[in-house]
Amino acid sequence: MEKIENHADEAKKRLLKQFQNSKILNAFVEAIGERFQELEDELFNLYLLNYLNAEGNKLDDFGDIIGSLRAGLDDEKFKNLLTAAICENNSEGTIEDLIQICRLLTRPKKVQLFEPAPNQVALAVINPQPLTDLKTISKALKSSKLANTELSTFLINLDSPFLFNESNFQETRGFGDESILGGRFAIELE
Repeated sequence: MEKIENHADEAKKRLLKQFQNSKILNAFVEAIGERFQELEDELFNLYLLNYLNAEGNKLDDFGDIIGSLRAGLDDEKFKNLLTAAICENNSEGTIEDLIQICRLLTRPKKVQLFEPAPNQVALAVINPQPLTDLKTISKALKSSKLANTELSTFLINLDSPFLFNESNFQETRGFGDESILGGRFAIELE
C-alpha cells in the first residue's frame, strides 16, 4: 500500500483550469485536503500496526502480544501461526473455524470432514506439513471446538502410505510387536 503524502496539492491539481486561480475555492480545497491528509496519516499508522505487514523483530513483538513464540519459523510460517492463534482465540466452535485453524497449522493438501454420529466430528488431514508440534495442533483444535462435541483428527500421508520410520511424525512404529518394525499410515491427534 502506498501512502499519499499531499492530498491538498493533489486535489488542487485536479481543479478545472477556470477555477485554479480562485482564492476561495483553493482555500476550501486546501482545508478539505488537510483533513483527508490527517485521516490518511492515521489510517496508514493503523495499517503499519497490522502483524501481516510486519517482519523480523516487529513480528516477534506481535507474537508476544498474541501469545505465540516463533520457535525458529520464518516470517511467513510465523504469520500463519499467529493467524491460527487469533482464529483459535476468536473461535465460535463452528466447523468452518476448526477447518480454518487446521489448515493454518497443518498446511495440508486437503481437509475432509466426517460426522460419524451426532456431536462427533472427524477431520482427515491429507498430506499435512505441520507448522508446529502435534500436541500444539491438537490443543488448538480442541480449544476451538464446541464443549459438547467430540473431535477426532487424523493426519494422513498419502504420498508415502507406508512410512516405515521415514516420517516427520513422532515415534513411527507399528505393524508388529517389536519397536523397530513398521510405520504409520495415519496419526490420530490426542
